[in-house]
Amino acid sequence: MAFSEVERAFAKTPNLGFLLVNKYGIVKFINKKFEHVFALERKKYCGAKLNALIGEVAELKTLKSFGYLKNLSRNTSDFVIRKDAKYLRLNISNILESGRDFDGFIVTLSDITHEKELEYKEMEHERMLIAHAKMATMGEMINSISHQQRQPLSSILLSLDNIQECVETGEFKSIKEHIALCKSSVKLMDETIGAFRNFYRNDTKLSTVDLKNIIKELVLITKPQMNAHGILLEFKCEEGDFIINTVASYVKQILISLLANAKDELIDLAHRDMEFEPKIRIELQNCKDEVCIDVSDNGRGVRSDKDKIFEPFFTTKKNTGTGMGLYVARILAVERLKGRLVLKNAKNPTQFSLFLKIL
Repeated sequence: MAFSEVERAFAKTPNLGFLLVNKYGIVKFINKKFEHVFALERKKYCGAKLNALIGEVAELKTLKSFGYLKNLSRNTSDFVIRKDAKYLRLNISNILESGRDFDGFIVTLSDITHEKELEYKEMEHERMLIAHAKMATMGEMINSISHQQRQPLSSILLSLDNIQECVETGEFKSIKEHIALCKSSVKLMDETIGAFRNFYRNDTKLSTVDLKNIIKELVLITKPQMNAHGILLEFKCEEGDFIINTVASYVKQILISLLANAKDELIDLAHRDMEFEPKIRIELQNCKDEVCIDVSDNGRGVRSDKDKIFEPFFTTKKNTGTGMGLYVARILAVERLKGRLVLKNAKNPTQFSLFLKIL
């Protein structure tokens, strides 16, 4: 094979390092840029084996060997390496004789430091959005806890008043019953606090979790707040296990965001229509190789473009919404959990579905 045309094309390219290797693993051409980046002696490796060059330059060891590169399944592959303070991309592109037979490959070297810096800034921005959204969901949970604790506290106060009355009137036989009610209320408070601690454990590592237990804890914590607004919260689950390998805190954050959106919509609608009976339903079911969590409500539905609801800063809530809830929820579902978050039904009922891979 003649390499002369390829050599001439890259020989004077100022911003691109270039290496040409034949089918026997011999370096047939190396340009000045490539030599400069790795501080190589001029023309030293032209005619040498690629393996010798890989062995000499520490940063090139990621390429392993000529045999390894030759046997890569794809005709083009990228490797990212660090050299001093820069990020460099090595692209390996096979040369195929008659479009079929391996006849060597081209190695191009490009500086992608700016790309990586932008990528890092984007990741940092995403991290901050997730942290902000988590603070918002934490607020939702604290409100739920306050509603949850009011009922047993009121029950305890009432029982204490009854105990005092029993003491004053000499009806000591009834005191035992009121003490039992106090203990029951304290137990409920302890369970709620325990559920809250477990639910909001800040763990972003993959672990084996039972989705059924996660949703039961969520219902336990949020139901009192839903009840306070007259919202019926139901949980339906298929028979069987729902054990998956996932990041539990991200699943919780997504579900809290979906429930908060449904709650806000139903509260607004209930204020407009006194006869309206608001309902939220959570369903857990197996869908082939995925687990599906549906969150549905009987509100007015999605009244805007379905594609826009997952965009940042898009909101239909006047003066209250930030437009980041669903956007962050989808980031968590797709990028962090490798799952899916979709609007399955826009109205009657409004239904969002979270799909996660089964363990």
